[in-house]
Amino acid sequence: MPKFYVESGPIRLILDAATAEEAAVKAFQWTCDKQTEIQAVSPLDHMLEAEERGWQLWDEISVNEQGFGRWDGDAKRWQRQLRLSLYHATHLQVR
Repeated sequence: MPKFYVESGPIRLILDAATAEEAAVKAFQWTCDKQTEIQAVSPLDHMLEAEERGWQLWDEISVNEQGFGRWDGDAKRWQRQLRLSLYHATHLQVR
């Protein structure tokens, strides 16, 4: 299985996935799993704590097979609003 480098804000993950899209979904799932540890009173507090811990994806997710910071050629990028639709479109069981 190919290895993908996923980068978004402070998050840098190396993930095994069949496609770049699947790697982006796995990164989203990783942030969801990490954020279950947060005990916040309000959604805003939750988001702020996730950002402070470096567990919040930023507005853009970049994925490629070349390494971090190498966004030429085959690199894929998604904007924040596409993340959830990628997740739902693939229906992956990611863990």
